[in-house]
Amino acid sequence: MTKSSALTKASPASALNQASPVLEHTRSFILKLEDLPREEGGISLDLAELKSCSVLLQHLDADYEMYIRKECSGETHTYFLTRKNGQGISRYRYEVNITEEQFDDLWSDSGYYSINRYANLCLCGAVIEINTLIGEIGAGYLLITAKFDSFVGAQSFDPPEWFGWETTNYY
Repeated sequence: MTKSSALTKASPASALNQASPVLEHTRSFILKLEDLPREEGGISLDLAELKSCSVLLQHLDADYEMYIRKECSGETHTYFLTRKNGQGISRYRYEVNITEEQFDDLWSDSGYYSINRYANLCLCGAVIEINTLIGEIGAGYLLITAKFDSFVGAQSFDPPEWFGWETTNYY
């Protein structure tokens, strides 16, 4: 079954048209795991001490706008279909919960990646999410997402040097 026929069969994509858009303001950075400091501003950044959940994510289109996601925290598994419109700091996110069966219908064994997502931390004037990239692509790297209440807050953010290379405008 192709992804497009799965979308038609499972129908979660049509639900995205009914979802209320959320305007997100974020900046993203990528750095080597070894460059993550042990603490920042008195907050531990030791990944062994931070709460995390595992995430499987797969893009469904070449533009990286639509994707499915499975989040696992303990015994709880939650499934989502998400579409993000736009590029850069401010983008609209449309998201709906989907069933495990719908997720499985859309899933392919190629082109996915796995991450461990660590707790949102209030750090450096933003809410910071730290993701470790798992697997052949990205092993040994972290993706840091800084979340803001406004475009101005995101634009004026002065990230610490250890945040690494900014990838905000690349997807």
